[in-house]
Amino acid sequence: MPKDAGTSRGALSKEKQQGWNRFVLHRASANRDAARRKTLAAGDAIMRAIKDSRLTFAVQPIVNGVTGETKLYESLLSMLDENGDLFLAALFIPVVEQLGLTRHLNKYTLELAFLEMEGVKRINLAVNISGASEAGSTTPDHLLSLVQMHSGVADWLIFEIRETVAMMDFEEPAGFANKRPELGCRISLDDFGASYASCQHLKNLAADIMKFDGQFAKGPLENKGN
Repeated sequence: MPKDAGTSRGALSKEKQQGWNRFVLHRASANRDAARRKTLAAGDAIMRAIKDSRLTFAVQPIVNGVTGETKLYESLLSMLDENGDLFLAALFIPVVEQLGLTRHLNKYTLELAFLEMEGVKRINLAVNISGASEAGSTTPDHLLSLVQMHSGVADWLIFEIRETVAMMDFEEPAGFANKRPELGCRISLDDFGASYASCQHLKNLAADIMKFDGQFAKGPLENKGN
């Protein structure tokens, strides 16, 4: 990377935030340069973890509140570093998205999900694909190739799309939803209520499962607005 490439992008991002057709004067910052080096080092560590198969799933059961029956399992991605320390996805996903490594991680996550479902028969597994390109142009094609390789397994896959991301660029998630009959998996809309999805958006996305944002479940009895 050219020495000033990161600083140029930083100035460009600031200019975009302030509106187009403006000038933004870049000022060197030792703290910003150190943070950039730290981010790049973290990106290298993540790519090595993918190469060495050190990313894994923990699963969380989603239980029927009436019957107590486990309906599905939500996969929670985590990473083991080279020292064996465990890092949850929330700690490294922002770096993945910042460095444009989302598609690499998505590909690995999908492959890991299919191996998990193939090893544990008839497990409904919800997989939350990271980043702003959750239903990006290459994801459905890769998912279709995995469906063809692992016959019958896709019936148990639940593809989670966060509402906040879906609303950023609705056409891609909607296009992915249209390919669902070909893919065979189900779609879950995650964190519903955190964004501003309209009824038309929900209709076009046609999600099979909706997971409401946590704010709807906090203190319902104490909330005078209920």
